Amino acid sequence: MALPVRLTSVASRESQHACTLNITKDGARIAGLKLVPEVDELVEVTRGTKKEIFRVVWAGEPGTRDEGQVGIVKQKKGHGKIIWEATALKPVKTEAPPELPKSKLPPEPEPGVLYIPRKQLIGIGVGLAVLVSLTLFLLLRTPPPKKPAPRKLVSVAGVNATIASQINDAQKWRLADASDFDADSFAWVRDRGQTVSTRIVLASVSGRDESGYVLAPIEGSNTPQARRIVLFADRQIRFDKTFARVASIALVPRANIAGVNWQGQLRAPEATTDGLLVIQEQRDPQSSLLLFVSGVRIVTLPPADFHAVPLR
Repeated sequence: MALPVRLTSVASRESQHACTLNITKDGARIAGLKLVPEVDELVEVTRGTKKEIFRVVWAGEPGTRDEGQVGIVKQKKGHGKIIWEATALKPVKTEAPPELPKSKLPPEPEPGVLYIPRKQLIGIGVGLAVLVSLTLFLLLRTPPPKKPAPRKLVSVAGVNATIASQINDAQKWRLADASDFDADSFAWVRDRGQTVSTRIVLASVSGRDESGYVLAPIEGSNTPQARRIVLFADRQIRFDKTFARVASIALVPRANIAGVNWQGQLRAPEATTDGLLVIQEQRDPQSSLLLFVSGVRIVTLPPADFHAVPLR
């Protein structure tokens, strides 16, 4: 059932309009998203005056028919409001059909004999013939193999060429520098013994480090404050998200992640790499997001107060 909704990220507070494809009591399938949230990210879904917190359990792969779609389930199943419960339909008054004259009624069949009019028999026969023909056509047809579309060679100054070729709309971005961050937030990170770098390295316990970049729009963009964070391992992109604004970033040692207090009293899985603290508003202690790897997946969680996150 298609219902218009507004989906807002709990972490970044970015909001966008979308619609449902399928709905259940405790979840839904959402489509029409331009900025697709990450798996395990918490989102707020609004329909009319009703709101509910959901968790993203899957996201459609870019370039497939599921692109721009996510599956969500309620944070607390069986609790809260059902924000898309259907409005009951009003009963429709019906009248009995007029009685046909006896001369136009079909003859009554003999007991134990099923009577089917000739016209209906002809229609049934034609329908079955068409159905059989269509089924054979679909079974015997061999679709031609699809050739993958060649990827255009693009380059981003300061970014590995293999990685740049995997970034969508790479020609609209450049490697960010110190001038692309908020001066106060930049100084706050520096005073805690770190140098803000737009080339990211997250050390891993397995020795398989995660690397990445912070990108900024090229001159003339309609969203000059936007910042894009791309993480990759073994030359394959594993995380790609655009933020409406990033004041600064900082690295969080893996050993310190377990002691972070999270919004909503969330519980974080064990980290296997260092974390990347993304600060969106220096004056808002709840405007940050901490990215880290746990096993084979990338986790994104919002700290309760980024000022309290230990950077050393």
